[in-house]
Amino acid sequence: MRKRLLDHVPQAATAEIADARHFCSIEVPEVFNPELRNFWRKAESVLNFPSAP
Repeated sequence: MRKRLLDHVPQAATAEIADARHFCSIEVPEVFNPELRNFWRKAESVLNFPSAP
């Protein structure tokens, strides 16, 4: 399903987080948090939202 979404959703992206299951934000926050920050930065630039400090 991930591949289908990437093929059909403009500017879609994915990140695979190794050694994580359903609670990656808790299991590996040192990997998850930077990925989430990158996602929000890209979303802000695409949607023209003002950047957070």
